[in-house]
Amino acid sequence: MRKSNLCRLDCFALRARNDVRGFTLAEVLITLGIIGVVAALTLPSLIQIYREKVIITKVKKYYSVLSQAHQRAVEEYGDPANWDLIANNSIPGAKNMAEKFIPYLQVTSSKPARAGYEVTLQNGDRILFEVRSADCTAVRGTEELRKGCGLLYLAPYKTVWAQKDGIDIFGFILTQNRIIPRGVPGDNMPFPSYCTKSGGLACTAWVLYNENMDYLRCSGLSWNGKTKCK
Repeated sequence: MRKSNLCRLDCFALRARNDVRGFTLAEVLITLGIIGVVAALTLPSLIQIYREKVIITKVKKYYSVLSQAHQRAVEEYGDPANWDLIANNSIPGAKNMAEKFIPYLQVTSSKPARAGYEVTLQNGDRILFEVRSADCTAVRGTEELRKGCGLLYLAPYKTVWAQKDGIDIFGFILTQNRIIPRGVPGDNMPFPSYCTKSGGLACTAWVLYNENMDYLRCSGLSWNGKTKCK
């Protein structure tokens, strides 16, 4: 090989070694800093989205479980108006109500709580039963919602009952005929006003039917309009 060709090869190798030099400590630190900032900005959002998906799945599951339990309880014990619910906010009446559901739920413990009766399930989730009308004539809205017997509250995490509804607590109406999620069209506590501004009492139906909790992030949502944030 000619000497000139060897020189060109040596120069090419030298330039290649210079081009693939390692990162300096300052460059590494800057890169790690950028990654840390991006993670700090995005990780809480990803965690929140994951948590909401878990909640939505649980609300859907318990709506189905409670609806089936209600149907079987009616088949066995008859009209809820005859369940000895006693009176509005009656703890003994709420206990009588809960006991109709307990055989169809995986309950590990139960006790009086607030103005009702609470059951704890095997996974730690809780359901609170409250009486609103002993003869199931409470008016919670239109049509079937005029046959209200009581309210059920689901806590899908180990939270206290003082936590905000629509985030940690989800409500259902127990009527003579079925279980109805709070906030359905016709409810006297409608979505979105009683979901976003009044303690979240009317968020449950939205979570079930639209499968999102976007009311936590944007306004202007409605049953006949925008059903999710952009």
